[in-house]
Amino acid sequence: MTRHAERGFSYEDVLIRKCPSACMVRVESSRSAATRPSFQGRRPTRPCWVKLSALVPWAEFERCYRDSFVGSGMGAPAKSGRIAYGALLIKERLNITDEETVEQILENPYLQYFLGLKELREEPLFDPSMMVHFRSRFTPAHHELINSAIIEAARCAEEKAKDPNATEGNDEDDSPPSNSGKLLVDATCTPADIKYPTDLGLLNEAREKTEAIIDKLHSQIGQCCDRQTKKPRTYRQKARKQYLSVAKQKKPGAKKFRKAIGQQLNYLKRNLGHIEKMTSSQPGLLSSLKRYGNIRLSGKPLGGPKKQTTQNAAQLKAEKVQQRQDECDRIPVEGKFGNCKRKGSLGRIMAKLAHTSESVIHVGIIVLNLGKRLRTVLFWLYQELLACQRRALAFFVVSLLPSMA
Repeated sequence: MTRHAERGFSYEDVLIRKCPSACMVRVESSRSAATRPSFQGRRPTRPCWVKLSALVPWAEFERCYRDSFVGSGMGAPAKSGRIAYGALLIKERLNITDEETVEQILENPYLQYFLGLKELREEPLFDPSMMVHFRSRFTPAHHELINSAIIEAARCAEEKAKDPNATEGNDEDDSPPSNSGKLLVDATCTPADIKYPTDLGLLNEAREKTEAIIDKLHSQIGQCCDRQTKKPRTYRQKARKQYLSVAKQKKPGAKKFRKAIGQQLNYLKRNLGHIEKMTSSQPGLLSSLKRYGNIRLSGKPLGGPKKQTTQNAAQLKAEKVQQRQDECDRIPVEGKFGNCKRKGSLGRIMAKLAHTSESVIHVGIIVLNLGKRLRTVLFWLYQELLACQRRALAFFVVSLLPSMA
């Protein structure tokens, strides 16, 4: 540690270890960090980011971050998982751009404490372009795992607050809980920054999606028939080559553009014909939702209202009551959508790639969950403070009674 200090290393240049996946990740040396001053000898006391840092499962972030590396053992050592995911949380919580995120981390010591730094840094931790790589490192499965860890920790804390005498290790019933209640699933739209759409690009994207549908249907047909079936020809490599030959040109002529659009339309028409034949030969492929049982689509039916008769009067009345109940049940869901867009960062998705946009949405949901848990903790602390004041006042009144008598 003294040798590093003599060379003028900052505390960020810490011990570098080999991860299980053979990738190089910066991890902090506990022995050297303990002897360095913490923000000029003072520990940050602002409750917001300090309390939030205690609620975040950083170990889960590190595990998911290390799993995302290839493991070649080459290249510069990566930033820690806490810095990577913590920067994403800061960006979505403050609803700022990548460049502003780096500037805020540089100027705000509380944000540096949130990222796990032990002393104030006066130079940027990373380039703003690294935020794209941070978003790419975490897959939707990683976000689901992190969100589940946060929800489970909040549930345990809530149960412990309700029953302080309850023990965590209750092994009387090890059976998994059964499903109960009702799950509401809804969708919403949000503005997003995307690349400029062109006819040729949209046709190419539609062709690729039909090819993915053909691949999935072919695999399902093979599982149902228990025999190897011939896969329809899609000419995807040839279609991709023809698309790129025009898309990579700066100013393709109108004749070339029309020819490329016609080629993609022909490929798309061929793929749609294959999909129609595959679904008509195997009707069971489109009825896979039946195994889930009680699934019902709610909403106003298409078309005009049905004519009421004596035969269907009771049915129409029951449908009207059910539609009203569905609208009432959707109020909390729509309210949460509004909360995500107004208070969160889902009012506008500024990531342009598909996988990074999914990462932004997942991180935005996680930030809202962390904010709700933070408010719960602060409310619990406020209740404890009021209880302490009441106990102190009661003790003061009881001590004054003998003197007044």
